[in-house]
Amino acid sequence: MHQVGLGENKWLLTSSHDEPNKLKNWLEKYLFSEKVSVRELYVPDAADGYSEAERIARCVIKSPNEINESYHPLELGLGKLIAWNKGCYIGQEVISRLDTYDKVSRQLFCVACKEQDFERLRSSPDITSILDKFIENRPVALGVFKKAALTSETCLTTANGTPVWVVSSAR
Repeated sequence: MHQVGLGENKWLLTSSHDEPNKLKNWLEKYLFSEKVSVRELYVPDAADGYSEAERIARCVIKSPNEINESYHPLELGLGKLIAWNKGCYIGQEVISRLDTYDKVSRQLFCVACKEQDFERLRSSPDITSILDKFIENRPVALGVFKKAALTSETCLTTANGTPVWVVSSAR
């Protein structure tokens, strides 16, 4: 979500949330005196400039694949976008604690696999985005994996036992 000041007591919030009414209800729940109105309009996100193969190879996240309620910003490599000195906001204490004590247990990785493992990789619960077809020696999927799944700096095993190698990570 991005915010832009439009003048005294007026803000424009933009979001790639795939359910605008759900976002509006959430805002209304936590904003007690503010008047909230929601309008839908399409604004291309960062992932729109890439083919799916390029997006995966560059570890570019998109909604709803990676940006959703299942993952927090630190798992997706978005820590550099957090305003650590900002005042109170929902989730601030949890995110700060995870960062301070290095308790982030999962991380977004761009991975590749052997051709014989491609279909098994597709069914792994770790995978958030995967190419339609296998491309040899190229990144084929994005996934949020437990750091404990790393068997070395460049290899990991998915939740369903598929061996993959790490091409890059969202850090």
